[in-house]
Amino acid sequence: MSARFYLDAAGGAEVAGAHSVNSEAEFLRLALGDGPLLVHGEALCRWARRFGAGRGIPTQEVVAPTARLQRLLPRLALTDAQAALRGWPALAQADSADELAQTMLDSAALVGEPQHAAQWLLWWVGPEAQQPGAQTLMRQVGTALAGEVSGHWRGVYDGAADDGSEKAHAEGLLRRWLGLDSESLDWPRPFPAVLPDHVCRRLGEMLEHATAARGIAVYRELRERQADPQVLALAGTAAGEWLRHHPEALGRDTLREIQDHLQTELHGDLLARLPRPLPPLPPRKSQPGRTG
Repeated sequence: MSARFYLDAAGGAEVAGAHSVNSEAEFLRLALGDGPLLVHGEALCRWARRFGAGRGIPTQEVVAPTARLQRLLPRLALTDAQAALRGWPALAQADSADELAQTMLDSAALVGEPQHAAQWLLWWVGPEAQQPGAQTLMRQVGTALAGEVSGHWRGVYDGAADDGSEKAHAEGLLRRWLGLDSESLDWPRPFPAVLPDHVCRRLGEMLEHATAARGIAVYRELRERQADPQVLALAGTAAGEWLRHHPEALGRDTLREIQDHLQTELHGDLLARLPRPLPPLPPRKSQPGRTG
């Protein structure tokens, strides 16, 4: 049996086809009719609930999407909740902070899994974080998620304050997880997410500049540090391009050293630039002995 009275105690809910009721007089005038009523306000909902129970009229609690979102994130202001739902309507279907994060990350990964933490950090350094209202929402989601995890993952979600430092915090953790810094994180390897193009471009430029100053020592240090394979691929490309312009440093041993992280075309080009070995000298002819 479908409900006739939809009870919206918090206000702001909408029910298609139901007539909104905001006063006792209006409720009494329409209560015994046939159409569904959407009753707003806590006091009026209590009255409608007792009225329905006494006459066998089915009722149903309804909650506005903004109120639903604020129940999950109690510190989220109403204006921020409204802005979030305008930007991401699917948030209205979430039943937990985990599901809010999955909507924002566009991922089914679960909090507490390395993949979820990796995607969270990548979100903060990506263009999605620049959308209006996105940072405010994700900051609140992060606070909620931090209460669900323990150990090193807690710092991923609750590691930034309300001072705009989230991006810098995420970038620092990413660098250490990827093995770019000497103080690397002992977290699951390899990094459990594909680095997006904008991150690869930024890291590639950084490695190119470092390699221009220090040569293939940059690649060697990252390999010794057991940096993430995605980083080593970028460092290998930077080293290969550097060798292309510094033929004096190119040799077979050097090329063999970086070949695992070179694209096929670049490897072939460097291989063709190697100095060709001189052909062996012909055997010396024995001179006939002198006769006396």
